[in-house]
Amino acid sequence: MSGDARRLGLRIIGMSCVSCAKIIRKELGKNAIYVDYQPSKISEEEIEEAVKKSGYEAVRLKGMKG
Repeated sequence: MSGDARRLGLRIIGMSCVSCAKIIRKELGKNAIYVDYQPSKISEEEIEEAVKKSGYEAVRLKGMKG
C-alpha cells in the first residue's frame, strides 16, 4: 500500500458460492475479504454500501479498521 492507502477487513455474510464472489468482486473491483483503498477516493462506508447493494452484509473484522 502506498500514500494514504489503508486496508479494511470485511467478513461477507451470505456469500456461499462462486457466482456470489464474482458479484462482490465486480461491485468492489477487489477481494471481498481485505480491501486496500484510499480514503481520499472512497470511504469505508461506501465500500460497505457496495457490498450491501450486492445483496450481502459486510461485517468489519476486529482490529482491521483503516
